[in-house]
Amino acid sequence: MSLNPYQGMKLVGQWSVYGVTIALPREDVRWMLPDGLELGDQDLTHRDTHPVSLYFGHVRDAHMTFPRFFPPEMTYFEQVVGVPYVYAKRPLCGGRVRGPFFYMPRLFLTNLLATLGGILFWGFPKKLVRVVEGTNPARTDGSYAVCPLYGGGDEILGLQWGATGAFEPATAVPSFQRQLEIMTQPLVSQQPLSVGPLLSCSDFDKLWREAEIRPLRTKTNIQEAFVPGLAPGRYSSEGIDQSPTGAFQLRAPWELSLPYCCGRGRAPGAAPNVPSIW
Repeated sequence: MSLNPYQGMKLVGQWSVYGVTIALPREDVRWMLPDGLELGDQDLTHRDTHPVSLYFGHVRDAHMTFPRFFPPEMTYFEQVVGVPYVYAKRPLCGGRVRGPFFYMPRLFLTNLLATLGGILFWGFPKKLVRVVEGTNPARTDGSYAVCPLYGGGDEILGLQWGATGAFEPATAVPSFQRQLEIMTQPLVSQQPLSVGPLLSCSDFDKLWREAEIRPLRTKTNIQEAFVPGLAPGRYSSEGIDQSPTGAFQLRAPWELSLPYCCGRGRAPGAAPNVPSIW
């Protein structure tokens, strides 16, 4: 019997996501962080910049492992703005680990229950929106637009993408290893209700032995300044097969742990967990 009765309680599901990395001035990215966090060193982009991850995702069959039927399986769109290589400015409860973490200053969702649950339990700054997605019959190119929930209105941000290669195992693509490094950093959020002053962490792990990716050529259009430091602009990206900061489409099962004291998280470089209950 497990010594921790809550270890098996996780949110699990399937994820298909278009991933884009943009490099912004470090001074701008600092504005995206709350007072208790700061940017750490990284060598993925130029030393005067810092990477920002944009994930345009489709979540399928999301549900808790226990109780199994609450909430019912949810399928929705979720767009994420994330800052990797983030560290705590002060000691954290539970241990000495102070980073690196992945902080998300904004998440846009199309599901009310998932939005409320993310805010109340995990402290994620989620907001309800509409997403308009389009693709050709062969699913080799398409678009993803995040729009205000009510009214017509212009899109808040959007993505145009075209596949430049076939799907293959994620672990077989050398240039994807830097993105995998980012995607295994614990998520850090503010508690309660995503406003602080406390910090909590959670592990958003993918089942990497089943994950597959393909390279994309993308154009990202940010229309509104919806996050401090993230100015409107247009960004073009080559594929992940060309650069560690290249764009990609990832398909993988995932699990999200319950929040925990960040100091008890895995140490830098530690191997990620894999889903244990499905």
